[in-house]
Amino acid sequence: MTHGSSLTTDSLQRAIQLIEGRTGLAVSSLLRADVSHILARLSYGNLDLWLAELERSPEESPTWQRLLAALTIGETYFMRDPQHFRLLRERLLPPLVLKRRQAGEFELNVLSVGCSTGEEPYSIAIALNEFLPDIDRWQINLIGMDINEAALQQAQRAVYRKWSFRHVNETFLRRYFIPHEDSYQLRREIVERVTFIRGNLINPPALPLFDIIFCRNILLYFTARHVQMAEDNLYHLLRPGGWLLLGSAEALRSRRERWQIDAPLNSPIYQKTRKRATQPLTRLLTEVRLPAGALPVTPEGDMTQVEAALTAGDFDHAERLLGQMLLETPHAPHAHTLLAFIFANRKAYPEARTHLNAAVRYDPTHSDAYYLRALMLSEERETFLAQRELQAALYYNRDHLLSLLMLGMIHTGSGDLPKAHRIWQRVRTLVQKLPPEQPISVLSELTAGQVLNMLTDRLEN
Repeated sequence: MTHGSSLTTDSLQRAIQLIEGRTGLAVSSLLRADVSHILARLSYGNLDLWLAELERSPEESPTWQRLLAALTIGETYFMRDPQHFRLLRERLLPPLVLKRRQAGEFELNVLSVGCSTGEEPYSIAIALNEFLPDIDRWQINLIGMDINEAALQQAQRAVYRKWSFRHVNETFLRRYFIPHEDSYQLRREIVERVTFIRGNLINPPALPLFDIIFCRNILLYFTARHVQMAEDNLYHLLRPGGWLLLGSAEALRSRRERWQIDAPLNSPIYQKTRKRATQPLTRLLTEVRLPAGALPVTPEGDMTQVEAALTAGDFDHAERLLGQMLLETPHAPHAHTLLAFIFANRKAYPEARTHLNAAVRYDPTHSDAYYLRALMLSEERETFLAQRELQAALYYNRDHLLSLLMLGMIHTGSGDLPKAHRIWQRVRTLVQKLPPEQPISVLSELTAGQVLNMLTDRLEN
């Protein structure tokens, strides 16, 4: 029997529903091209028999663990996303440690969700070791949690190859690791500071309340329904005033009012609080604008799937694709802009602002990013600042249709109809050159024909 001979559509859908229901992983979205191959290989071509085994087995069973190992192989390395460790040292730990010292409570609880083979929780342990000169006085409850038992076993061995250190220097290696031929053993005093447990964020085991939770690039892989469950669990796992750090391509979706959201170092962080965040959108313009060409633009690969998902209104799938793309190519301005577009549609403005600022840093000529910043400012009634962003967009692309349309609307609202009409006439000339059914931008549902009809009405009335 060849692999896949019994992979009927019904069996495949049953498998996907079972995996998503048990784990929360968005299998149908994340692994559309590979899921059939993975399931056929693991089931040896007899999917129905294998599914029956999965249905009656707990997640810690060998059958489930082989599946999870195939689905959750993560990209990780020491001190990944260094801005988060800078935030930990400079923003999160100082007031927290001072408060505990003053109260005589020498205890810190930190959770690393989706810890994989351990590089993240061990990086946190090293950061705490360097921050606390009297660390031996402290009760450090640092927990790494993952659903992949094989990855956890590797984490507990704490032996790593050179690839895990691609963003740290030799001093870091010499200080914390013992070389063994082609690998490195983490020193025992760091290993002993981390406890590893098997667990899933959508149904976590009994845990203490945490001061800080790292949950980076995990929500990206959940279905929409399970994202909400995970966010609720993260909230309830934090102490009041505790901090949550997500991946750079992620943003909280539900009940955002219960979080205080800040974006120091262009990296959004979330604090558990019942006060509503009031961060002004005018901070959009506090970024230093670099001259064109100051930073290299990273090739972004094929955006066809992303744009197709956006056109179809499947923002969840587009978000996952963009998140994965930015993990591999973080200097991709168009990916940052499209992710900001998704976040802004959810009113996740601090996160959207972060990605738009990144897009402009990596490509100061990226007109779509200026347009979206203008749109957000306009929603906050910052009309003058919105015009400045539109002028920047049109400076780099004088035919940027969305910016022209928005600028025309602003002039109409201010009563400057002659200037608005001149812009409408220019837009009409541009859209007449396009097929009527063609959308004018991936950031808009408007087609050239719809814009032409709208402008004809405005110019003739």
